[in-house]
Amino acid sequence: MPAKLMVDETKTFTGSMSAVELLVEEATIKIDPEAGLSLSALEPAKTAMVQVVLPKPFFTEFEVDQERYVGINFTELIKVLKRAKSTETVAMIFDENSITVEIKGKYTRKFILPLLAGEPFKMRELKVDFKAGARIECKGFPSMIKDLELVGNEVEVQISTEALKLKTSGRGTESVIEISRDDPILLDIWADEPSKSIYSLAYLERMAKPATIAQDMSIEISTNTPMRMRYSLGFEGANVTYYLAHLSV
Repeated sequence: MPAKLMVDETKTFTGSMSAVELLVEEATIKIDPEAGLSLSALEPAKTAMVQVVLPKPFFTEFEVDQERYVGINFTELIKVLKRAKSTETVAMIFDENSITVEIKGKYTRKFILPLLAGEPFKMRELKVDFKAGARIECKGFPSMIKDLELVGNEVEVQISTEALKLKTSGRGTESVIEISRDDPILLDIWADEPSKSIYSLAYLERMAKPATIAQDMSIEISTNTPMRMRYSLGFEGANVTYYLAHLSV
């Protein structure tokens, strides 16, 4: 029996799928009759990982009779999804060997894409004991990354109980972005101990793009460990999560 997923939150859905394509070309999604849609994929260089969770209530229709793992070429899927306007609905119908993407507005468009072999996976969290974290309004986050890229290629992220700092330097120039407790963009901050670690700005630029579909984001680190960055998509349990390896100094 074919499985069918329909959304009217087209912009959010397309953005969450684009968050995957930013790191990997192909990946497996899991569709579960009770839990909804989930994905966990490691980027080929094994520097970053992306996870997406879209619970069943996120969808306006979710007709799935059994758990399935479905392989998708996200590069091709995103080309199709970007043709949908925010006022249109998108349905994905999974047959045995293909996926039909149906876009409905004033008229109906259908695109049929081949399915790939899906590989079962488990949604695992990285075994990192995060010592500090901050939650911020995320609309301006891509602009922050671009400001930092004017100066360098790497960013030192610092989190204490008082502030989140993003710091980069290059060619004798330094750039610092500080978000403190007094700033309205800061929603929450905590630190069992002050922490800092260095990350690639090239990766962070890609990983900043889901900020356009999210309500807020959290950044969690420990000193010289991977970062966890999670975007809340405005629906209970719906999120995009990235893990990014730190750079050795």
